[in-house]
Order: sequence, then C-alpha cells, then structure tokens
Amino acid sequence: MWVGLLLLFGGCSPKKGVLLHFDSFYSPYPQEIEKFRVYLEEGRPDYVIFQSEKYEERWVYLCAGKIYSFQNNSAKGGEEVLQITTQPLNGSKIEAQLSKKDRQRVQDCKAKREAPVGAETQ
Repeated sequence: MWVGLLLLFGGCSPKKGVLLHFDSFYSPYPQEIEKFRVYLEEGRPDYVIFQSEKYEERWVYLCAGKIYSFQNNSAKGGEEVLQITTQPLNGSKIEAQLSKKDRQRVQDCKAKREAPVGAETQ
C-alpha cells in the first residue's frame, strides 16, 4: 500500500533541473500568451526543464542552439509578469547534460547552418 502511495505522489511531479522530452503531454496554455507566442514562433522545443537554476521553466531548442527561460516576477500592483530570457546552448550547463546523440545533432545542425548555400546539393 505504501509503495503505491509513494509511486502515486512521486511519479506525477516533474523532476527539478532534469532534461525532459517536450512531447504531446505538455504544451503551453494559450492563456500564457508570452510563452505561447514563443511556442508559435520557434516551434516545439526538444526539451523542457522545470526548476532549473533560478528559472521556473526552460525550453531547449537543439538545432537552433537556444535556451528560453521563463520566470514569473511580481510587478507593481501585485500582478505576475512573465520574464523571458534567451541564451545560447553552446557552453551552457545544459549543453553538458546532453547525451552524446544530442550533442552530435547540435553539431550537425550547426554545420548545416554554416554551410554555403547549395553546398549540400553538390
């Protein structure tokens, strides 16, 4: 019985600071307009990280080489304001957590971006 309760309560909460695949079970709510705008402009991220460093949520885009970080801050009047920051994936602590396969994917995407136009057709 106790094991079932432990699994029930421990298995449903997101793990803090861990790279989790961004899949169909998670998507931003349209009510969170700023976060939803990033989702519409950049597409589906590869990973989401909850409670990482000082941020509530972070989205990792491997091929774009970007990390979007989201943090709610109190503004004047007690309203919550979502602060969004970006940083490069290259050289970050998150990059160090990536698997060998993901690091190779980042390198392949970078090489593709830097290749001269038409080079891949030759």
